[in-house]
Amino acid sequence: MAHELLTLKGFRTGGVESPTSIRNSFAFDLTRVNLRGRSLISADLHVRPDAGSSATATLRLSDRADELAYGTSVHEPPSDAFIRVPLTTDAIADLRQASGGFFSVDATVEDTAGRAQVLPSTAAHYILVLALAEAAHVAAA
Repeated sequence: MAHELLTLKGFRTGGVESPTSIRNSFAFDLTRVNLRGRSLISADLHVRPDAGSSATATLRLSDRADELAYGTSVHEPPSDAFIRVPLTTDAIADLRQASGGFFSVDATVEDTAGRAQVLPSTAAHYILVLALAEAAHVAAA
């Protein structure tokens, strides 16, 4: 079966700071993307870290309500230009449901000492989605 790689671009839309954490919010415009009914094999969020960051950091993703874990990854600079976070099955299901609208995700970043880190607001971030190709999907139906 043939596969298709889809790139969904998004941007940091803001964040919320508290004494113990910084929640970074991302939005992805899916108004022209139809993922409903598609066989999504995997999806990874690629986040560009702060250029000045030299410490190992852990990135945790969640839905906007902070009720569902969307994925976790460890970033070890300078080896990674992007932090790659494989999305969980819950995140992929929510991504599919967001077709025709917007998909939002929150991220918290902590260094090894547990200090909250902020992500740059001007850097583009994206989700790579591996899906069954449209032609293969139709043929399988």
